[in-house]
Amino acid sequence: MSSDLHREYVIQVLVHLDILVEPKRDGNQGSQNETYLVPCLVKSTIPCEFLKFEEEKTICLSYQLTEKLIPSSLTFKLIGAAIATWPLKEANGRVCLYNESAIMHIDENNELLILINGQRVEIYLSNKYSKHLISPDVAASIQECLTLVLRRVLLFYHECFGRSTTNLDVLNLFEIEVGIICKGDLCVVPLFQAEKRNNGLAERTLHTKQNVCIRTCDATCEGLEAEALSLSPNNQHLVRLAKQIGINVFDQFLIYLGMTRDEWEEIEYQYRQNGLLGMKLMALYEWKKKNETVKLQELLNALNGIERPHYLCQIVREDTNLYGIAESRLQKSPTDEVLNELSRRLGNCVIQLGIELGLNFSSIEESMYRFPKDMYGQIYDILKKWKQQTSIRPTIHRLMMALQRVDSGGLSFRVKYK
Repeated sequence: MSSDLHREYVIQVLVHLDILVEPKRDGNQGSQNETYLVPCLVKSTIPCEFLKFEEEKTICLSYQLTEKLIPSSLTFKLIGAAIATWPLKEANGRVCLYNESAIMHIDENNELLILINGQRVEIYLSNKYSKHLISPDVAASIQECLTLVLRRVLLFYHECFGRSTTNLDVLNLFEIEVGIICKGDLCVVPLFQAEKRNNGLAERTLHTKQNVCIRTCDATCEGLEAEALSLSPNNQHLVRLAKQIGINVFDQFLIYLGMTRDEWEEIEYQYRQNGLLGMKLMALYEWKKKNETVKLQELLNALNGIERPHYLCQIVREDTNLYGIAESRLQKSPTDEVLNELSRRLGNCVIQLGIELGLNFSSIEESMYRFPKDMYGQIYDILKKWKQQTSIRPTIHRLMMALQRVDSGGLSFRVKYK
C-alpha cells in the first residue's frame, strides 16, 4: 500500500471513530481536506461575554433532541459542516472554537453561534445593527445545512447503538424551535406553533425552496417592517437597490431623494467609464454624503415616487447557491498571483466589487484615483486591500461569493481550486 493510500486509510479510520471531524456539509466519503477538527484537544469553554445577546439584533433556532444521551462529537460535526462555508471568528488572536460551542463569521455584519445546552442545540444568528437586516436566505441556508447534518449524524448513531432504522423517521428524533432573545434569555416556540401564529419567526428561519428562490414580492407582501425602515442602509444595500432600478427612471429616483438633475449629470460625466451601475452607485454615495443621517424610509419614499416600492424588499435577499458547494479548502486565502491574474478577467466592476468585498466608498475612490486610466490596476488594488483587511479573514470562498454577486463568475473561479 502506498504512503498516500495508507495515510488516507488512517484518516478515514480516525474520522469513523470521531477522533477527527472533517469539515464538510454533506456525507460524501473521501478525504480531500488538509485540516480537521480534533475534539479531544478542545477543552476551553466559551467566554461569558460571547453569550450576551441583544434582543434587537439576534434571531434563534434550536433543535430539542428527544434522545437523552447526546453524542460528544455532535457539536463538532455541526461545527464542521458550518465552517466549510463560514470561517471561525477570531478574537484576541485565537479562533472562537470551544468545547460544545463555536462562533463563525457570516460576513462583516453577521455572526453565527452554535451551542449545545443540555438536550438542545442552540443556534444564534446576530446582525451588528438589527435582526431585521438578517437575510432570510442566509438564515434558511444555515437551517438547511444544520438540519441535514443533524439528521445524518443522529441516524448514524442510531445504527451504531444497534437500533433498527427500517421504519425510523429521523425527524422524530428532534423538534425544531424558533425564537428570539427576551430579557437576556432564549425564548423559543415549536416551529409548527410559530407557523400558525404567522409572526415572522418561522419565515426568517425555516428553509423552504419557495421562500429562498423567489426574488419578487407577491400580492400579500406588506414590505419591510416599520422597525427596519428606521435603520440606515449599508453599502451592500445600495448595490442591490441600484441593480434593480433602470437607468431610464434613476434620475427621477434621485430627484425624489432630494438631489438635482445637475448633480446627476455631473456624476454621469465623472464616472461614465465605470458603467451604468458604477454611476448609480456613486450617485447614491453622494446622496449619503450630503445627508447627516439616511434611513431606509427615505429610499422607500423615493421608490414610491417611481412606483417601485417593493424593490426595497430585495435588499436583504442573498444568492446562496455557492453555500451548497463550499469546502474547507476554500477557506484559505488566495495568493497574490491568483489575484493579479483575476484582476484581468473581471471586466468593469471596480466599484461594486469593492463594496461586495466590504471596502468603503472612500477606499474605492482612492484606488480609482491612484490608477485613473488603469482598470486592471484599480481592480488589483481593490483585491489587495481586501486581502490585507484584518476584520474578517479573506478566503477564497468569500471572494467567490463577491464575484457571483457582481456577475463575474464565482463558480468558474472555484474551478481553479478543484
